[in-house]
Amino acid sequence: MEFIMELIFELVIAGTFNGATDKKVPMPIRIISAIVLLLIFGGLIALLAFLGITLIMDGNAVRGSIVLLASGFIMLLFIYAFKKEYIKKRR
Repeated sequence: MEFIMELIFELVIAGTFNGATDKKVPMPIRIISAIVLLLIFGGLIALLAFLGITLIMDGNAVRGSIVLLASGFIMLLFIYAFKKEYIKKRR
Protein backbone atom coordinates (compact mmCIF):
# COMPACT_ATOMS: atom_id res chain seq x y z
CA MET A 1 0.00 0.00 0.00
CA GLU A 2 2.84 2.36 0.83
CA PHE A 3 4.46 1.68 -2.55
CA ILE A 4 1.21 2.46 -4.38
CA MET A 5 0.75 5.73 -2.49
CA GLU A 6 4.35 6.73 -3.19
CA LEU A 7 3.95 5.89 -6.88
CA ILE A 8 0.72 7.89 -7.17
CA PHE A 9 2.22 10.86 -5.34
CA GLU A 10 5.33 10.81 -7.53
CA LEU A 11 3.20 10.64 -10.69
CA VAL A 12 1.13 13.61 -9.53
CA ILE A 13 4.20 15.69 -8.71
CA ALA A 14 6.03 14.73 -11.92
CA GLY A 15 2.91 15.29 -14.01
CA THR A 16 2.18 18.71 -12.59
CA PHE A 17 5.85 19.68 -12.86
CA ASN A 18 5.99 18.66 -16.53
CA GLY A 19 2.64 20.27 -17.18
CA ALA A 20 3.77 23.55 -15.64
CA THR A 21 6.96 23.74 -17.71
CA ASP A 22 5.97 22.26 -21.08
CA LYS A 23 5.22 24.70 -23.89
CA LYS A 24 2.94 22.17 -25.62
CA VAL A 25 0.46 22.36 -22.74
CA PRO A 26 -2.08 25.21 -22.99
CA MET A 27 -1.37 28.25 -20.82
CA PRO A 28 -4.37 27.88 -18.43
CA ILE A 29 -3.36 24.29 -17.61
CA ARG A 30 0.25 25.37 -17.07
CA ILE A 31 -0.90 28.05 -14.65
CA ILE A 32 -3.10 25.59 -12.76
CA SER A 33 -0.22 23.09 -12.61
CA ALA A 34 2.14 25.75 -11.27
CA ILE A 35 -0.41 26.77 -8.63
CA VAL A 36 -0.88 23.14 -7.55
CA LEU A 37 2.90 22.72 -7.24
CA LEU A 38 3.19 25.92 -5.23
CA LEU A 39 0.41 24.79 -2.91
CA ILE A 40 1.95 21.34 -2.37
CA PHE A 41 5.49 22.52 -1.74
CA GLY A 42 4.40 25.71 0.00
CA GLY A 43 2.32 23.65 2.39
CA LEU A 44 5.25 21.33 3.06
CA ILE A 45 7.60 24.24 3.70
CA ALA A 46 5.04 26.01 5.90
CA LEU A 47 4.47 22.81 7.90
CA LEU A 48 8.21 22.36 8.45
CA ALA A 49 8.65 26.02 9.40
CA PHE A 50 5.77 25.77 11.89
CA LEU A 51 7.29 22.61 13.35
CA GLY A 52 10.69 24.30 13.65
CA ILE A 53 9.26 27.37 15.37
CA THR A 54 7.23 25.17 17.72
CA LEU A 55 10.34 23.17 18.61
CA ILE A 56 12.30 26.36 19.31
CA MET A 57 9.51 27.70 21.53
CA ASP A 58 9.42 24.39 23.45
CA GLY A 59 13.11 24.69 24.28
CA ASN A 60 14.61 22.45 21.59
CA ALA A 61 16.57 25.17 19.82
CA VAL A 62 18.96 22.81 18.05
CA ARG A 63 16.23 20.57 16.63
CA GLY A 64 14.10 23.59 15.71
CA SER A 65 17.00 25.21 13.90
CA ILE A 66 17.71 22.02 11.98
CA VAL A 67 14.06 21.75 10.90
CA LEU A 68 14.03 25.43 9.84
CA LEU A 69 17.23 24.92 7.84
CA ALA A 70 15.70 21.84 6.21
CA SER A 71 12.60 23.82 5.19
CA GLY A 72 14.80 26.54 3.69
CA PHE A 73 16.87 23.93 1.87
CA ILE A 74 13.75 22.30 0.43
CA MET A 75 12.51 25.70 -0.72
CA LEU A 76 15.82 26.44 -2.46
CA LEU A 77 15.85 23.03 -4.14
CA PHE A 78 12.32 23.52 -5.43
CA ILE A 79 13.13 26.97 -6.83
CA TYR A 80 16.36 25.70 -8.42
CA ALA A 81 14.69 22.67 -10.03
CA PHE A 82 11.76 24.69 -11.36
CA LYS A 83 14.02 27.43 -12.72
CA LYS A 84 16.41 24.91 -14.32
CA GLU A 85 13.56 23.02 -16.00
CA TYR A 86 11.84 26.21 -17.13
CA ILE A 87 15.02 27.62 -18.68
CA LYS A 88 15.82 24.28 -20.35
CA LYS A 89 12.37 24.06 -21.95
CA ARG A 90 12.43 27.72 -22.95
CA ARG A 91 15.52 27.29 -25.17
